Amino acid sequence: MLFSKLSFFAVLVAAVTAAPAPAPSGAAKDNSTAPAAPNKCGPDAGGPVNGTWSADTALTTDKCKTAYGGRPLVQYAAILDAGSTGTRVHIYKFNNCKKNPEVEVEIYKKVKPGLSSFTSKPQDAANSVKPLLSWTMEMIPKELHAKTPIALKATAGLRMLDKAVSQKILDAVHTEIKSSTDFLLPKDPVVVMGGDMEGVYAWWSLNVLLGDIDDTNSKTVGTIEMGGASTQFAFLPATKVDMPADLQDTVTVDGKNRTLYTHSYLGFGEIEARTKVFNSIVSDAAAKGQTKVSNPCFNSTFSSNTPPENTSNNKPTPGKVTVTGTNSTSTNNFDQCYQVVKAALNLNKTCEKAPCAFDGISQPDLKTAFPDDRGIYLLSSFYDNIEVFSLGESVTINDLKAAGSKLCQHDRSLIANLPKTSGYQWLVDGDYGCVDMVFSVALLQEGFKISPTRKLYTADSVNGFNTGWTLSAAIDIIENQINV
Repeated sequence: MLFSKLSFFAVLVAAVTAAPAPAPSGAAKDNSTAPAAPNKCGPDAGGPVNGTWSADTALTTDKCKTAYGGRPLVQYAAILDAGSTGTRVHIYKFNNCKKNPEVEVEIYKKVKPGLSSFTSKPQDAANSVKPLLSWTMEMIPKELHAKTPIALKATAGLRMLDKAVSQKILDAVHTEIKSSTDFLLPKDPVVVMGGDMEGVYAWWSLNVLLGDIDDTNSKTVGTIEMGGASTQFAFLPATKVDMPADLQDTVTVDGKNRTLYTHSYLGFGEIEARTKVFNSIVSDAAAKGQTKVSNPCFNSTFSSNTPPENTSNNKPTPGKVTVTGTNSTSTNNFDQCYQVVKAALNLNKTCEKAPCAFDGISQPDLKTAFPDDRGIYLLSSFYDNIEVFSLGESVTINDLKAAGSKLCQHDRSLIANLPKTSGYQWLVDGDYGCVDMVFSVALLQEGFKISPTRKLYTADSVNGFNTGWTLSAAIDIIENQINV
């Protein structure tokens, strides 16, 4: 398991206010109400997050005329996030006006499906990222291609595959990047990123964006990032706590060590959770000799003997038990579904050192290790679900329960006026919306042992930059260039 020292400089974040310019696939929207507040930028929009650059500004910056230490005035980095449902490239523009680089602009573009969909066709996986590579070549000035590092880091979708299968996919993608671009390839440019590293990167990115990482401020926020195939929890304990070595990671920021608690729960992302819940219902019915079972997790139109597609997108095999929904519009549907979802968390599995979270993993008691005055941010799929219900930038688990209860009543009139956000199609129109909301609540309350009244926060971007892990990865490879 991971126990390493990562070293980062305290990157500066430009206070950008540029309006998004036209770009492929449409620009992300910015509905921020204050300069430091999280901006609601569509996660799959493509194009600029906080602006872009033109031919006249691509090689310059308005921050200074001369670079620090003889470095190039500006430099770029490109990170491909190969997730379970799609691959997204993030391009970052930095200036070198000061000792530590300042990130000015982030733009991104996404393609679907994810690389894990091409288990038997690695060349098709490589072909799927060609549009992203072409776009990246166009967006970054030709003069800087040879000095621009590019890397692809795959997450839980490929982690869940057989290593030999995932390696063939990675090799094909690596060959494609080498043959079709003239960017700088750092060491190990195309890899499956460990889940714990993903958690650390997400934690570090958000705290940098919030301005919570420097030599004097130790009051950082925690991050819970839920994807399709895994969920990561990372935080810097407020007090010294005894943690198993495989659940900690030491990061060094400008010479100061910080030991985080971090763990990635593989198989406990939103999409994989749907399969766990469906299979649990089927197994329970089969044990009772039933061939058909009704469950309040689903609405009256639902009927299936086939598990949902998982993050590998392999066609599931039909079984002998048919699961149907319910005609009930009772407020008890949520609680009944909650018991099914709760069982899927493996809460009774023993862990190495108490107290325990779930699935046999130790976790310090948050009451002392990370009390309520420390913020916890819910990222990725959490954000998408919360945005559908317009719950705002701070919520409690009780707020999520109330929203989920309406959804699980399977009465469209109760949710008729919800905004058509990016998560609407699967949360409201999809078959597993109730399961998704119940899983979000159970994961936080039963799994991570968070109080139902604790204020939690959510954001898709901060000051115009995406809250995902890719900023940290970009800074990591930029730093390696500086230190060479």
